[in-house]
Amino acid sequence: MRVALRFAPYSSRDSQLAMKAESKVAAVTALCLVGVGACSLLSIEAPQEPFQIMVLQPPPAMPSVSAAELVVPVQGVARAKLVDSWGAPRDGGRSHMGIDIMAPKGTPVRATADGKIIKLDDSDRGGITIYQTSADGRLIFYYAHLDRYAGQLKEDQLVEQGQTIGYVGKSGNAPVPHLHFEIQTPSQDEKWWQGKAFNPYPGLKAGRLTYVHASAEASK
Repeated sequence: MRVALRFAPYSSRDSQLAMKAESKVAAVTALCLVGVGACSLLSIEAPQEPFQIMVLQPPPAMPSVSAAELVVPVQGVARAKLVDSWGAPRDGGRSHMGIDIMAPKGTPVRATADGKIIKLDDSDRGGITIYQTSADGRLIFYYAHLDRYAGQLKEDQLVEQGQTIGYVGKSGNAPVPHLHFEIQTPSQDEKWWQGKAFNPYPGLKAGRLTYVHASAEASK
């Protein structure tokens, strides 16, 4: 038995219908995939960031800086004649804690800056001495080996820069007339005899001393 197969011609209309059907299937499939993806994303819990409150701290306060205008404490001595003798060796293993300003006995000693006399003393080493604070109380000026005080100088007396407060001598352990001059920062309990000395030469040489309040340290 012979079977004859006949194929109907494939028209362009049939082709268009087939393409439309394929497009519909593809569109439905895409929508399903998008839906599945969206459902998957919704099922994933987003990571929770810890809630933080940030407090902005103000910057630390800058140290308070002051400046003192200084005059050479011995009348008639030019700045150019000053000698830096800070740290020079002394008897007993000590170091020189100031500078020596050489001058004849009786030469006027002047207040290097405005301030107040806090102590008049007489010791074995320093001899006749004066402790004076700066106007703001942040520095102590120490004058030693005096011959005598000027006039009626007394403790708690206010003095002006350049005012004569004493006279050069060689009291205490001084071998020759001169002024031993120191600049100190006060101790925390403000004991006049426990100040921390630093080299006064750069400040006297320049005529101006800059120092920091917060650390109670002086900068040259």
